[in-house]
Amino acid sequence: HYNDKVDGAVADRQDPTRVWVDYAGVWHFDEASGNALDSTAYQNNGTQTGTVSRVSYGIGRGAEFNSSTERFTVAYDISMNVSGRAWSVLAWQNYSSCSSWASSGVNLVNRGTSGNFWQLESAYTVSFITLYQAPKAYIGSDTLGGGGVITWVGGGCESHLALTYDPSVTTKSRMYTNATDTGTSNTAQTVEALQAMVMGNTGTSNNTQLDEVRLGRKVFSANYIKLSYENQGSTSLVSP
Repeated sequence: HYNDKVDGAVADRQDPTRVWVDYAGVWHFDEASGNALDSTAYQNNGTQTGTVSRVSYGIGRGAEFNSSTERFTVAYDISMNVSGRAWSVLAWQNYSSCSSWASSGVNLVNRGTSGNFWQLESAYTVSFITLYQAPKAYIGSDTLGGGGVITWVGGGCESHLALTYDPSVTTKSRMYTNATDTGTSNTAQTVEALQAMVMGNTGTSNNTQLDEVRLGRKVFSANYIKLSYENQGSTSLVSP
């Protein structure tokens, strides 16, 4: 997303069809308020429920969810069809209360219900000792990532998450946390039932931030995900 991330003074001259050819949706949350606008040619905008704040987070602005049901809902579009196809989802997230005592993480981005779904979930901490639980991804019957680490200071609350799925290979599902492979599965999953995609709807009033949520129409390689992670940090001027 090549833009003036400071004040928007540089005009946006991107060609969405060419720049975002591999994506069904790219949400920068650069708008001052209201719906989340999609940068791709598909215009899969997210409809706002509640009042989702825009704050200084990630690249320029990010979205901040301050109540349990605040969310953006992206209605199903044929561009989001993943039946028998490869796909990826990437996002930056910061659940500010992840170091507090909790029983589970919060929903960040998800699509679908019951067995036909995927979801990205934040980190959280169990008990005051503390047992830090890393971010997770759910896809159908599989849970990727997670895992506890005993630490007195807790783990990081902010992270870049990626989930990829390719039905044509042996290792079908992969999760990456900060560009590190944190879970895989060989199980074939069904996640297509004309479902909407939801960003937010965290189930908590604690501040949860998202930025650069991207729904890919292919599997992105580990190197591409690493490049995205490194180029979208707080000191980077551009993101691929």
